[in-house]
Amino acid sequence: MNAIELLTHILAVVSSDQLFSSSNPKASSGNLPAVLISSDSTQTLSLGGNSFFGSIPSDLGNLSKLSYLYVSNNNFIGEIPLEIVMLRSLVKLRLDNNNLIGNIPNSIVIPSSIGNLTGLYYLYLSDNQLSGSIPSEIVGARYIRELEFGRSQINGTIPASFRNFSSLGYLYLINYFANYTHLKELHLADNIFSGFIPSDLGKTTNLVRLSLFMNRLKGSIPQNMNFTKMEFFGVSENLLSGSLPQEICSSRLLRYFCASNNSFSGYVPKSLKNCSSLVRVRLERNQLQEISLKNLLDYIDLSYNKFYGEVPSNWGLVLMSNNNLLGKIPLELLGAKRLNVLDLSSNHLVGEIPKSLGRLNGVGELNLDNNKLSSTIPLELRKLYNLELLNLGKNSLTAQSAKT
Repeated sequence: MNAIELLTHILAVVSSDQLFSSSNPKASSGNLPAVLISSDSTQTLSLGGNSFFGSIPSDLGNLSKLSYLYVSNNNFIGEIPLEIVMLRSLVKLRLDNNNLIGNIPNSIVIPSSIGNLTGLYYLYLSDNQLSGSIPSEIVGARYIRELEFGRSQINGTIPASFRNFSSLGYLYLINYFANYTHLKELHLADNIFSGFIPSDLGKTTNLVRLSLFMNRLKGSIPQNMNFTKMEFFGVSENLLSGSLPQEICSSRLLRYFCASNNSFSGYVPKSLKNCSSLVRVRLERNQLQEISLKNLLDYIDLSYNKFYGEVPSNWGLVLMSNNNLLGKIPLELLGAKRLNVLDLSSNHLVGEIPKSLGRLNGVGELNLDNNKLSSTIPLELRKLYNLELLNLGKNSLTAQSAKT
């Protein structure tokens, strides 16, 4: 091995953070030296965090054994060379944080002849000047695990072929929605998306339906979210935290509000109090503390929180188990003619079970388990002809003899 080959080999296995760190006063700059791409035995080429400029050399396509190519955080310009698709062994490609322009080549992942990059696991193209749409041919990299397109000029639709990325664990699309000012519905539920909800969703002023259920999203709901036309808002079963957006029903159009199984804290949005359009609310399994709702709802689940105070009287289904509700069962429930499920279990309710509960003929489930109720069980409960579940356990109740 001659000196040039030895240098190339060393460069191929040494991390750029060690050799070409941007904080290193000797960091490399200028055009990418040809010596770095002269050996076809190179498997890893890591040149990120430098000041290289000019075009990415097309000669990179000659490195037939290259598996890892890192040229991020430089000043490269021009288009992504099509010769990169000749790198059949490529597993990880990092071109992010440069000044690359042009469309993403349709052949960047799978060429017209053979899918040369079908073994690609990691592709990073964010923070460039790339334009055009995400090519549908990207499905050729069927084992892709991490994919970045954020903060570029990419537009168009997310290819339907994304559903074939069964190994995808990370998708970065920040600023992808900035140009979608006419977007009305966004459905990304039941995936494995991680990271934060993009703040540029706030620019989609026509959004009617947002469905982000069952992902791994974290952080808070962006403060600049626009709810002026929102009818369906669903972020349940994620890793979200912080406060719920207080203005979510400022337009009085919201019908479904689902944010269960997260770590939201604080108060239930006050705009929901007079939200006449609201039909269904699911906020169970959070850390919410206070609620003030008097809407005519078909379904509400507030269980496993830290609620206290009154139980509203005009809901069709009340699930408020595992909270900190105090006092007696409110007599106002007599007015809940639509009530079909009442679950107040695992709270701190005291006193007797109101006899008037027997008038709620539509109730099919009544669960008052694990409270501090006392006195006798009212015989009036026999009038609940539709009752399928009755749980009065873990209280201090006694039986009442029927009068003959």
